Parts: sequence; C-alpha cells; structure tokens
Amino acid sequence: MRYIVRFALKPMKKIIDKFLYKFIIQIMDLFNIKFPKKASFLIISSHGLGRNAFFLFLQYCGVRVNWDYAFEGYYRRCYGYLTLLLFKPKDKVCAISFAELDVEKQDKIINKINQKLPAIIMTRDPISILKTNINLRVISNNVNKNIQTKIIYKNNKWQIVDNALEAIKNRIVYNGYDLKTQQIIESKKPSLDYLHYLLKLTSQNKSTLEVKAFILFTSLYTLLKDKITDITFIDMRDLTSDRAFKTISVLARLFHFQPPCNESFFSHKLYGDINALIPLEINYQCDNGGGESNIFQQSTNIFKNRKICRC
Repeated sequence: MRYIVRFALKPMKKIIDKFLYKFIIQIMDLFNIKFPKKASFLIISSHGLGRNAFFLFLQYCGVRVNWDYAFEGYYRRCYGYLTLLLFKPKDKVCAISFAELDVEKQDKIINKINQKLPAIIMTRDPISILKTNINLRVISNNVNKNIQTKIIYKNNKWQIVDNALEAIKNRIVYNGYDLKTQQIIESKKPSLDYLHYLLKLTSQNKSTLEVKAFILFTSLYTLLKDKITDITFIDMRDLTSDRAFKTISVLARLFHFQPPCNESFFSHKLYGDINALIPLEINYQCDNGGGESNIFQQSTNIFKNRKICRC
C-alpha cells in the first residue's frame, strides 16, 4: 500500500500538496497506514532553544527535517511527515521533529511512527529561557507591518542600515504585563513585570508556549518514549558560534549523516539585526557591501522562506 501511495503522489505532487493532502491522510487513517520506516532519528525541541539554527545546521549537512508547527493542524502535519519520509533520497538522512504539545490529534500522529529511533533532545537552563522571553523583540500590533528598508551583508551577518533602523525603531516593542489588569501589554523596553505572567502561569501549571519551554522535553519524551531507543541531549550552549561546528561534527558521527566541512558557516549569527522584523513581508534593497545592489519589487516573507537572498 505504501508504494501505491508513493506512485500516486509523485506525478501530481504540487496539486496534492495544495488541494488533496487531507484526502491522502484520511485514506491513511481508514486503512491504518503508518509513516514509511525511513527516519533516522527524532528531534525534541522548543522555541527559544536555538531550534531554527540547529535545523539549518542539519540541513547544511544534508539532513531532511520537518519545520511543521502546531497551527498547521493534524492533516497538514501528517502530510508533511509523510512526504518528508516518502520522497527521501537514498543518500539522505531524515529526522522527525516535535516542538509543541497539545497539537491536534497528537496521539494519532505519534501512532503513525512505526519504528523505534534514537532521539536528540534540545535543552536550555530556565533562567536563560526567561531572559529570552523578556528580551524578545516583536512588532507592535498598532503599526503597519509593511516596511520598506535596506539590508546589507557585512561582517558575516545580515544587518539593517542605520537609517532604516531609525525608521522602524518605534515599531519594535517588547511583551509587558499590567499587574493591575493582569493583561499582556506592549512595552517600549524589556519589562520585568512580564516575569509575573510567566511565573504565575507556571505555578498554575497552565499549558502555554512560554511555560512549555521549561518542561517541554520531559512532556514530549513521555509521549514519545515508546518510540525512543536512546537519548542525546544538546544544550543551547553547544550551538554557539565557537562550539556549533564541533557539536554538529560529533552528531554526524553518532547519527550517520554527512559531517560539516565549512566551519565558517557555523559561526554566523542566524538573523543578525533583522530578527525583530521576522515574520514580516518587506520590500528590500539588498547590498553586498561593494556598492552594488539589486532591487526586489516583490514582497519576500523571510520567515516562511527561511532564507534571505544573498547578493
């Protein structure tokens, strides 16, 4: 049955990706079809743990990994896992990642994994997770989110030119917390009052993304433990610019994927100064630092594409 599904998907994949993916998963549910046994390991991670950088490092080494999120729903997530594994080239390694709890029909998704696998669990100390939440820059909900600016590639990272930073500084805010109304508000600077929100939810054991960051690997491990053979823990400190290359080299030996060869790739800052713009659609002028530039007329969603055109 699995080979029939692959044969049916391949010639019409673009159409199926957009319109018929739900029907494919319904057929899998009806006949209790599992995911192909082509995964090499699992990744249990969360937001704020260096997950995006880690995935980019793995992809650089030829590892296929899913970038699915909880809001995509049961059918889209299942179809993402299915196509990730079903169309795996023979010379590639596949990893299945889990990053959120309480997703739609998560037990059914996990049940479709029909093999036991080693797992990488990403961790970080709780104090750093709190600091990340407090210092997280976001775009205000009270401004127009279409920004025209200019970015340059300089000193091994992408940067917004100074005049552009001045133009958008009023758009950038932080999460704050009103102690009287007990509501999340926008703040012009990092707010320690936001700690009351995070720690209050922790004490009440409510299920939110911020709280999950403390206990996520334990909770997801509980759900996935029957699928796991052994565990390798990766602390976020192992992915810093001076350690990332060595860390990925060690993982390449453990999980049998292509070892990294360009050490400079692992020393760059992932988004540089543009992280406060993500996710935004912007029209931008890209300058390579040598005076030459290309003008892009169309809007580019940096976060969705997970890359920026390098001129």
